[in-house]
Amino acid sequence: MDKLPDTECTDPAPPPPIEGPQPQLTATSDDAFEQYHRVADTIGGVPNVRLSDNLLQIAMIALGTITGGVLGWVFIPPSSWGGVLIGAVIGLIGSTLLSGAVLMVLSWVQAAKHRGRG
Repeated sequence: MDKLPDTECTDPAPPPPIEGPQPQLTATSDDAFEQYHRVADTIGGVPNVRLSDNLLQIAMIALGTITGGVLGWVFIPPSSWGGVLIGAVIGLIGSTLLSGAVLMVLSWVQAAKHRGRG
């Protein structure tokens, strides 16, 4: 096999400095947090870390689970805890799906309001 010739590697010259005013890139953490929420509201697929949304969802899930347990106790003979357990699980699943749908619509409304201002 032929031997490659020895070549000396040199770094290219650095670019010349930019003249004129330099942009200030000092984004605050509030701006970054607001941008994160904007992406979460419009695109989705990222966890929602807004406290009010999470509190609303946990309240809806707790209410749905309790309601499901009570309805299970009413409609299935109360001689055992099976009716309460079945109703609570159904209420948990249903309220989780319903609260997710409610939060999705609320985030669309918030994004539409923000887009109207922006």
